[in-house]
Amino acid sequence: MKTNNKIVLLILLIISTSNFLYLNSIIDDFHLDRFTIVNLVLEYLTALGLIFLLYKAMKKKSEFEKEDINYNCFENFFIKRDVSKKITENKYEKLLNCIDIGYAYFKIVRDELGNLEDAEVLEVNKALIGILEERREALLKYSLKTFLTKYVGKEYDYEKALKDIEEDGQYKLEDYISIGDNKWIKISICRMKNDTIAVIIIDVSDRKSYLDEMRYLANYDVLTDTKNRYSIYNHMTNLKKRKKDFAIFFLDLDNFRMLNDNLGHNLGDQVLHKVAAILRKHENEAISIGRLGGDEFLIILEDNISKENIERLGQAILRSLNTYYINQESYSYNIKASLGVSIFNRDTDDIGTLIKFADIAMYHSKKNGGNNISIFKGEMLKSEMKKKENF
Repeated sequence: MKTNNKIVLLILLIISTSNFLYLNSIIDDFHLDRFTIVNLVLEYLTALGLIFLLYKAMKKKSEFEKEDINYNCFENFFIKRDVSKKITENKYEKLLNCIDIGYAYFKIVRDELGNLEDAEVLEVNKALIGILEERREALLKYSLKTFLTKYVGKEYDYEKALKDIEEDGQYKLEDYISIGDNKWIKISICRMKNDTIAVIIIDVSDRKSYLDEMRYLANYDVLTDTKNRYSIYNHMTNLKKRKKDFAIFFLDLDNFRMLNDNLGHNLGDQVLHKVAAILRKHENEAISIGRLGGDEFLIILEDNISKENIERLGQAILRSLNTYYINQESYSYNIKASLGVSIFNRDTDDIGTLIKFADIAMYHSKKNGGNNISIFKGEMLKSEMKKKENF
């Protein structure tokens, strides 16, 4: 019974009780005639009847509400007891098929000693079918080992994976796994209740592409597709840490400013792109190419840094550049370059100073007509310092 109904009933009872007391006092004090007394008693009984009917109505309503609650409870109980499994399966199936993360559900298979031996797939969601591009029927035939063999690799350490799943409840492969052209995934394995395992697969192709692009932009020059200044400095620093012998070739194009001024920067960029393509033909495990900026490039030669080998590589670079011509209306440009070489440890063990010495040697080549190679010597530095003193 609701609180408001109880209050109304209480008020009516109070009024009825007061009327009864008032009726008794009137009969006793005023000695009323029989007709008047009968009318007063009828009015009182009528009030009592109304109170009784109101009470019955409220009681009946309360019973209906209780019955309705009991029915709802019974209905919920019925659903939970008799069709809960079906509803739960449908609910989770819809949930798993809505997400874009691949999901496979495995049942653990144990050996005679109770050790985790393998797992058999029970179900896969639509996202997994789309990511792996396989039919559901084919995926449902996999065991955990055959699944990982196909998508992770034959050399995969299954024993460690199974041990981690058994002891820690999870195993995560940190590496990106390639499953096709520009398609990459990451795999996580989690132990679930009732000896089951969930294999979660995420399509990280876009993320991998983005990271590769960011890594490329951080280390390579976009125009020439060679190592940028940061990357080439970092490479030399690593060679220094590894105590490797190396020489650097500082390359600067001859008359490049004239080309830019006469034919514009667009054509100048095309020339730089072509120069880089020619230089990359000389690149191998011992030779690295990078662009410092403008028309300045740096070639790093490792290990075999004898004077003969330095001269041989320098002349080969110049010859390959000289074969490229540009004819634009009445203007013709034959690519030529000046090379300056400095040698790590022989000239200096400081990377910045090493580049400066190669730059000085390169300007020595330009003074001698360009399109040749000069190896740094101490007197070149003295000449440079004397020139600055004269300024």
